[in-house]
Amino acid sequence: MPSILAGWAHRFDCTLAEEGEAAATAGSSGGYLATCLAGYGAGCVLLELGPPELTRAALLWLIPSSLVVTLGRLALRGDVQLAMRAAEDE
Repeated sequence: MPSILAGWAHRFDCTLAEEGEAAATAGSSGGYLATCLAGYGAGCVLLELGPPELTRAALLWLIPSSLVVTLGRLALRGDVQLAMRAAEDE
């Protein structure tokens, strides 16, 4: 799932660049792929800090952290409708 989300984020960044919104993805904070990978990294840190009983299921930490950060950025930048439209076009 994290790799699927990262692939979607990269494709969405490319879609934004094609539509002339390169300024949105070329900022100092990077695009949606960078956001997704930052969420994955945060999940890795949480995995190290979490209780040993729960860290056996790594995806329970990695998926929510990647997804929440990516969806949060979509909401903050107002790109939710554009993301839904891009998903329907495929």
